[in-house]
Amino acid sequence: MFVPTIGQRADILLHLGRKEEALTLARSVAQQASVQPRWWLDGPVIHVLRATGQQQEAEAHAARLLRTLPPDNMVRGYVLAGVGRPAEAVDQLLATGLESSLIFSFIFDTFWDEVRQDPRLPELLVKLNLVEEYRRGREALAQLGQERERKK
Repeated sequence: MFVPTIGQRADILLHLGRKEEALTLARSVAQQASVQPRWWLDGPVIHVLRATGQQQEAEAHAARLLRTLPPDNMVRGYVLAGVGRPAEAVDQLLATGLESSLIFSFIFDTFWDEVRQDPRLPELLVKLNLVEEYRRGREALAQLGQERERKK
């Protein structure tokens, strides 16, 4: 099992409305907690568990991970966001930052919606040096949404 691929696939299947398949894959990742590498994909896996009504499973997997991840590990922010603790996720990201390869996800992915609603988002964007990039990205996303609506 390659956790990053399985975790990403579970997230994609959830977005496609294929919840049963997404849940099956998310559970397989959660049950194989010792398999490495995991990268940041446990966060989306936890989100899939939560989005498919498996809050207890999501919380249990998050708790296992949070016990083992060092306090300065950025992945903690993904786990906290995935389990629905956006304020704690913001705290974590303010402390640890975000890898540059994950900026696209932070700007566009619905996974981060609850985190982006936190009133400290402006502070977080300054800390991550993303103020302008975030503004442009969200404007582009809004334009795409408007174009999609016009085509309906």
